[in-house]
Amino acid sequence: MKVKNLVPVLPKETKKKESINFYAEVNKPVPPRVTKGLTVPKDSLPVVQAYTDGAWDKTSKKGGWGVFIQYGSKQIKRSGRRNNTTNQRMELLAAICALGMWQEPHYINLHTDSLYLMKGVTAWLKVWLRNGWCTAYGKPVKNKDFWQELAGLLEKHTVTWTWVKGHSGHLGNEIADRLATEALRGSKKARQEGCITPREIGAVNGLCAGEDGVLVLWAGKPVT
Repeated sequence: MKVKNLVPVLPKETKKKESINFYAEVNKPVPPRVTKGLTVPKDSLPVVQAYTDGAWDKTSKKGGWGVFIQYGSKQIKRSGRRNNTTNQRMELLAAICALGMWQEPHYINLHTDSLYLMKGVTAWLKVWLRNGWCTAYGKPVKNKDFWQELAGLLEKHTVTWTWVKGHSGHLGNEIADRLATEALRGSKKARQEGCITPREIGAVNGLCAGEDGVLVLWAGKPVT
């Protein structure tokens, strides 16, 4: 995977920042970063604007994910839920589904309010790949299965990662948050957006339609 403009590897004396409390920095601006996949003519395809979010209930351990896509004149909404999961896995799954629905390489501007996802992609992923999916301390990377899936998708697409502050009135982020929350709660409103089976999901059938209670919802036709 070719990576462009990533944050440099932390020096030894600052490696402990890898275990940073992500949300302690929520008010600090995070500049966009770019991960470069396969080369395609720059003007051959519209830029995909993707907004992703995850939701999680601490008591039930259930989670939801939401994706809102703007692609030319089209708008696509997808969401789902899982049992016995974490908020971090829902943030990852939302990003995987946003990237995995495209069969051909695309330029994608992905917006997320997750510093875990943002820093994982732009700062830590390169180190994990070099260390055989181990951290700087030699410990196995958490959520390795989802990170590996995401890394594979980054080899195909060129993605600009843009961090937005959650619940700050950003329209795309608010829509993704609503989709994730409604999927988590299993609301009637969410179900009315439609449902597709794992066989119909295509490129994202391995994760977005897992065996642990996911419900996949969509608005609009599946992307080909």
